[in-house]
Amino acid sequence: MIRLCLLLISLFSASSQSQQITNEQLTVGNKITIQSEVLKEQRELLVYLPKNYDATNRYPVIYVLDGEFYFIPTIGVVSSLSATKAIPESIVVAIPTSIRVRDYLPPIKGEAQSNQQQFIKQKFPRFGGQKNFKPS
Repeated sequence: MIRLCLLLISLFSASSQSQQITNEQLTVGNKITIQSEVLKEQRELLVYLPKNYDATNRYPVIYVLDGEFYFIPTIGVVSSLSATKAIPESIVVAIPTSIRVRDYLPPIKGEAQSNQQQFIKQKFPRFGGQKNFKPS
């Protein structure tokens, strides 16, 4: 495996010396920042529009949590599936994580009922805001 990697590196190194190298920027979407009155913070949204987007058409919207990790892979899957007509062209809106335990965990009412709940209450004092992290 190491030999294969070294071989590939040497091939690319040798070929790049004899060829002109170009560098182009790729843009797959837009980053929009909004002020959330409910969460009392600025939040980023990552938005992908289909290649042939037409503002006069309607598109399904796919919302992706943990957007900082899953935005690009989701675009790849959606693009591939829509190219083969397995799904319609879709808009992807990814929401990067801010305070994960606050946004995703429900509150624990009363005293902790398990070791896990006790751990969560001690380790993550800002948890339990799940009710605020939803579309309105």
